[in-house]
Amino acid sequence: MKTELTEIEKESIDRLVDVYKQELTDQVMNAPIANRQGVTVENITNAVLHYYGVTKNSLYSRDRKAHIVKCRAVVFWLLRQPEMETGLSLTRIAEIAFMNHASVIHNIKRIDNELLFEDRYTVAELTEILRSLGFRFFKQGTKFIIK
Repeated sequence: MKTELTEIEKESIDRLVDVYKQELTDQVMNAPIANRQGVTVENITNAVLHYYGVTKNSLYSRDRKAHIVKCRAVVFWLLRQPEMETGLSLTRIAEIAFMNHASVIHNIKRIDNELLFEDRYTVAELTEILRSLGFRFFKQGTKFIIK
């Protein structure tokens, strides 16, 4: 026996599914986080280095290979996020990286622009790196949130 759903029944089911999806998302996003590392400059840097397979010497070198440049930009971006609570100024990050503060700003803006245009690779990379540090990275409205 084959029965057809009316348009009203289909809309009701779709609304119910949307409600359940939202409830599940809320539960996942608000669940307690286990195994969050102490957030230090070293932990952040090591997580990014591990993800990209870059050495610390390469990170602070003048090397311009794409994966090293991206790694450097992600480290700088993460160090400046308030949720990381590193408290580092642009000048201090520049001193650590043997660069000037304008280069640090440029790298941070690069990641900001990639997120603005929702570059799927950058979003996936940041999601994995932050997950390894015990954080969640997701889009809420028009902004990306670290929680």
